[in-house]
Amino acid sequence: MNFLELIWHDHIRYFAISNVESSDDLKKYVEILPNHITIVPKIESPAAVDNIQDIVDALPSEKFLMLDHDDLFSSFIFKNKNINQLIYFLILLIISQNLSNYDFPIPKDAVYRINLAWVNSLDDFSKLLSAHSDHKIFIDLPIGRTKPPHNSYTFEELIPILENNANVKYLAISNVNSSDDLKIFSDLVPKHVELVPKIESPEGVANIENIVNSMNYSEKVIMLDHDDLFSALIKKGESPLKFKEYINLLQNFCFENNVTLLRTIGVVFSDMEKRETQYMN
Repeated sequence: MNFLELIWHDHIRYFAISNVESSDDLKKYVEILPNHITIVPKIESPAAVDNIQDIVDALPSEKFLMLDHDDLFSSFIFKNKNINQLIYFLILLIISQNLSNYDFPIPKDAVYRINLAWVNSLDDFSKLLSAHSDHKIFIDLPIGRTKPPHNSYTFEELIPILENNANVKYLAISNVNSSDDLKIFSDLVPKHVELVPKIESPEGVANIENIVNSMNYSEKVIMLDHDDLFSALIKKGESPLKFKEYINLLQNFCFENNVTLLRTIGVVFSDMEKRETQYMN
């Protein structure tokens, strides 16, 4: 059986094309692939990013893209581009407060994330906001957190600080299992702050429609905590194989309902950090 005979099978739905830099790279595939197959261009270079509208317009039906982070980054380095140029091609990049410890340049258009579990006091929180006043801020508020460390101040104490810092755009709430877990926060947060529910349990996945429908924003964002979701299903006595099912359910819902799903795509490891809390400068 040759290649063309193989891809005519009904169960083959997607066909990814590497190194697509313009619509010309897609033409022959559009012509020969059967209609039931969705072409997925892989974006791996600055040229592809520059021509993204041309590429998308060439796709005949459903429009999917793949981004190869490593190859795109390598292309920038090879062409002597810098990280500040790379950032403009990313839709929503959220950078952790931990990078501040290593003189890592935070791109102007990046969103700066502050995890309050690692911020010991409200005074330290205010100083951190002041130091990054030029960035949009993403606050991660631990609710019901069992693992150390823990913050020692209440949500109500945060409200005046949020009101006085209009660049705080997102507030992530941990352990959201239903819309009821968001209600107290939506009643109190300033209008310029958008709540971002963190999905960390099978209950959160099962109730995702209820949670999202309670969010009165034009652009809705949720977060997925892979580790806590896996731990939660194990505690419930469910099979580890259910993990992928939950991930797929969440991804499909977000795709079908135009919801942005934030997932971790990398971490920083170092032997330089000696503190047990407050990982920030």
